[in-house]
Amino acid sequence: MSNTTLFYTQVGSTLVFITALFVLYRLLVEQKEATIQLLKEKNEWLQDQLTIAKDSSPDALLNQLHQRIKVYADELEHLSKDKNTSDALLKEKEKELQDFEEGARKATVRLGRFNQALWDAIHLLSQDPSSRQIKPELSTTPPIDP
Repeated sequence: MSNTTLFYTQVGSTLVFITALFVLYRLLVEQKEATIQLLKEKNEWLQDQLTIAKDSSPDALLNQLHQRIKVYADELEHLSKDKNTSDALLKEKEKELQDFEEGARKATVRLGRFNQALWDAIHLLSQDPSSRQIKPELSTTPPIDP
């Protein structure tokens, strides 16, 4: 073999090696960028789910219920102080307050169950990356169980 053949063979093999390295490097960079993008999307999705959970948390909804109970109680107290109010209206308002408090207790139980189920679902989805493709629309209303 002549020296020129060996020289061109070495140059050719060097060029093939460098090209292969460049192709492998580009593949690695593309995979890294795809992974980063997927993690960003997952982070945004989990932030959305956390926002939904915070907005429908029992604390926020219970605060609203307690404010309504306070308004009913204040109205009841005002009516009991008013001497011209009939006993029938007073009893009706007391019944409304009791019904509302009972509804609030039931709602508290349902919201607690719903909140736990929501956190379980978020935890499950954050642990299992294959389920990331399926984005269930979580309702902000709890199931209707007494």
